[in-house]
Amino acid sequence: MSRGIVVLPIVLFVALLGTIPAPAQSEPFEPPVIVPEGSIVYSTCPGADNGVSRCFESDGSTTVEAEVFELSGSNAPRRVTHNNVEELRAVWSPDQRRAAVFAPDRSREESCGLYTLGRDSGETKLLFPTSDYFCPRSSDWSSNGRWILFESWSADSDPIGNVRKIRPSGGRLTLLTNHDWGVYPSDSSFVGRDIVFVKNNSYDVDKNGIVRMSAQGANKRFIQKGGFTSRLSVSPDETRIAYTHRGKGGYRLHLMRSDGSNKRKIGAHAPGFDDEPTWSPNSRQVAFVTRALRSEEETLYIYRLRSKTFIELPLPEDSSYVSDLTWSPSGSYLAYSTSLRSEVGYAAFFVRVGDSTVHRLTKASYQHSLLGWLSE
Repeated sequence: MSRGIVVLPIVLFVALLGTIPAPAQSEPFEPPVIVPEGSIVYSTCPGADNGVSRCFESDGSTTVEAEVFELSGSNAPRRVTHNNVEELRAVWSPDQRRAAVFAPDRSREESCGLYTLGRDSGETKLLFPTSDYFCPRSSDWSSNGRWILFESWSADSDPIGNVRKIRPSGGRLTLLTNHDWGVYPSDSSFVGRDIVFVKNNSYDVDKNGIVRMSAQGANKRFIQKGGFTSRLSVSPDETRIAYTHRGKGGYRLHLMRSDGSNKRKIGAHAPGFDDEPTWSPNSRQVAFVTRALRSEEETLYIYRLRSKTFIELPLPEDSSYVSDLTWSPSGSYLAYSTSLRSEVGYAAFFVRVGDSTVHRLTKASYQHSLLGWLSE
């Protein structure tokens, strides 16, 4: 299962509006790159972009939202959607035919919704209006594909936030937490027949932590307690959890067994804020980004569990904010999005693990997000 989905940080470019033109295109970077395996799904503007929240058609006459594209081999990108829904983050079903995606809810101004997206049909269906302000940053599918897990909150009606699950058809919505176990904000994930989530809504840090409960919301208990946890990612084999926990020097990467045992901080890399822990398909490696505390410097790492060693992966020279870490199906490559200081917007890149060559996938666009690296 795909884990650890990312908030698209477009607000970083608001200050640039009006001073820098935004001619970002959606075509693949030229010369066309060959996707080495499977297919990469991403969202971007179907034409030239001329703003943070809207894209403009080439004639400048109408505005549209970003659309989803699929890129495989040396083929031209296949446009998946034609519905003007700006998909921001996606988690794919076990059979990779559908995704749970967060996107603006077009029926309500300045709001977000949980949708399903058909990979072949491009059809999107609104399942649940999740927030009055922000899209949640994670969701997950049960191993049998019968449930989608997500968290939601609203400043008006649900000020703390809760974990919920819903059928992909849109029926049988189940509330799994109450305000005492609120998750504002949080990550949540299935672990076998159980669920884990981050609780960070208390001023008393001793009441925060990572909680495990049954898939019905019963038997809640802390498997990590105290402090503040920023990100949570469960390994595909569901035996381990990677999470970022605040201590001296910022949020640092930690690992533990999925039952809460064998906790340890992963050190020996550059100081800063560890972010976006993302497991490899074989559950033996964790990719993550370290963001410097007092500068824009970032480092992209892979931590190998067996050897307890770090590999530093290359970034573009003008990279300024790395997100959307996405492993290839074989685990031989890692893709990511990053904003570029020399351009306006985000672009997608990938690198072979252990290689020093960065391959560019797309041109820059304000509305750009990697949504998955799928099998054919």
